Amino acid sequence: MRFMKTSRGLTLIELLTVVTLVIVIAAVAIPAVRILTRDIKIREAARDFQVFLADVQSEAKATGSAGIWIERDPAAPNTSLSVYRVTTPPPYSGDFFDVTLEMVYDGVDAVIYFPVDGAGLMVEDPTVLRSYGRVGNRLRLDHKTVDLYLDSYQGVANSPGRDIPSHVWRIDRRLGGTGGLPVNTVVTPVFTDISFEVFPQPVKRSTRVFQLPDDTFLDLSKSGFSVLDLNGDGLADGPLLGSELALTPATNGDVVIMFNDTGAIDHAYFTATTAGPSVVPVQSFFLFLCMDNRESEADYLYSYPPTSDYGTADPDSFAFYKTLNEPQNLWFAFGRNGRISVSENSEPSERPSNRLADVLWASRSIARQQIQIQAD
Repeated sequence: MRFMKTSRGLTLIELLTVVTLVIVIAAVAIPAVRILTRDIKIREAARDFQVFLADVQSEAKATGSAGIWIERDPAAPNTSLSVYRVTTPPPYSGDFFDVTLEMVYDGVDAVIYFPVDGAGLMVEDPTVLRSYGRVGNRLRLDHKTVDLYLDSYQGVANSPGRDIPSHVWRIDRRLGGTGGLPVNTVVTPVFTDISFEVFPQPVKRSTRVFQLPDDTFLDLSKSGFSVLDLNGDGLADGPLLGSELALTPATNGDVVIMFNDTGAIDHAYFTATTAGPSVVPVQSFFLFLCMDNRESEADYLYSYPPTSDYGTADPDSFAFYKTLNEPQNLWFAFGRNGRISVSENSEPSERPSNRLADVLWASRSIARQQIQIQAD
């Protein structure tokens, strides 16, 4: 007699046991996998951004000047999701050959008179993207290396020496100009027949853009120039050094970084104060690439410290320190020799204090060491 063999199924208890084991294993494994994939994502973003920057530096070495335009996210102005290539319009030295300007300098202020007939493009027109008459445009006199900047347009008036209609501009060297102006013993000296070149500000190339990958962004509130420790005590010398790109609700403006023919940063344009655009000469520069852990856009809308020194306060209680406390975030360090390195974020335990500048000093410690190694 042949018996039929029947297969036995799982009981409800066995099925629930298996499901429970699967859930437990997933609960343990998923966070670890998520952390791993997040680290991979930010490092891939760093590699892609490094390639983009290397291409810009190559253009600068070939042409003498190139740069990037870091566009602020309108929803959270202290962050950036897009970085553009820029182009620099040619310098302007007048509408025809041998045009010169006139300057009045009293030892404190300098006023420049551009002749209307010979230098007509010096009229102020902020609506024109490549306008030569714009606040912040660089001015070079007599083809020397003394760089000044257009500060404010004064309208049209006759020049004091040649008595011809001229576009009048007040000049400022506090924005980053170098060198000195002519010296004269006259109380209010007038200098005539000065050759000039006006260098317009860079223009964004709308078709040459690096888009930050999903779930990553540049934290501009922590980005900026070198934090100084001149006395060697391990503490930053100023309360807000290193966060020059941070905005408050009263300020605005994107960031433009220009490279010279060596591939190093030549200067940077940015507006982060109510005083207007700043132009900073060559020095070490840091950009902070972060994973996007924002619960809302408001998290980094204007996460800026209300005071310069927090004493013994816990930095975790301030939204401003959120990205600095996350170890997977990365620093881009731009050295003075043109080298760009990607370095890990240092541990919060290395901070000498909770002051902003000291926190940045500690957070960038690996990046600073990398710059020093490359310079040696």
